[in-house]
Amino acid sequence: MDPILIVEGKADEKFLQDFVKVRFRIELRESSFIVTGGNSLRKDRSSILANNTRGIKQLVIFDSDKSVENTRTQITSEAKELGLEIQGQFYFPNNADPGNLETLLRTAINPDCQGVLDCIDQYGHCLRVKPVPGLRPFDEKSKVYIYVDSFEAGGSGKEDGRDYTEPRLWNLNSESLQPLHDFLSPYFPPEA
Repeated sequence: MDPILIVEGKADEKFLQDFVKVRFRIELRESSFIVTGGNSLRKDRSSILANNTRGIKQLVIFDSDKSVENTRTQITSEAKELGLEIQGQFYFPNNADPGNLETLLRTAINPDCQGVLDCIDQYGHCLRVKPVPGLRPFDEKSKVYIYVDSFEAGGSGKEDGRDYTEPRLWNLNSESLQPLHDFLSPYFPPEA
C-alpha cells in the first residue's frame, strides 16, 4: 500500500504527483495526500490518527523555511504531543538547506529555459528598486507562476494547474531532485 503524503499545499501535492509519476511510474490520487494548509499537523490530527490506526505509513513533506533542524524539531514535537506516528520527514528543497518548494523548482527548470527565469528575476529586481505603492509582494511563488504561465505548454501558472511532466519546462531527473527521490524510494519500490 502506498503511503499518505502530508503536505502543506496544493502546489506540493501537484508537484509530488508528477514527480512520483515520472520517477516511480506510480499514479498518486488526491486520496494519497493530506493537505494541511501550513506546516502543522494539528488541523489534520484526526485524519492522520485514522491512518495510523489503519496501519498506513505517512510521510511529512514540508518546506524547511529558514531551518530544516528547527522545522523537523517542531513537527517531531507536534507529532509526539498529538500522539501521531510519522514514518518519515522530508523538507524542501533538499532535506538539508533552508527554503521551500519554489527553491527546489528553480533547480529543476529545463536548462534551455533558464533565460526566461533570468528575465523574471530582472523584473523582480526592477520592482524592488522602483517601488510602486500597493504592489503585491513579488516572491518565488510569483516567479514560478509567471515562468509556467509564459509557455503555451506546461499547464497554467496556478499551483494545481502546472504540468511538471512537461520536459520543455522541467527536468524531473535533475540532480537536485535526487535527495527527494532517495527519500521516497523505500516507500515506492520498483515493480518486481
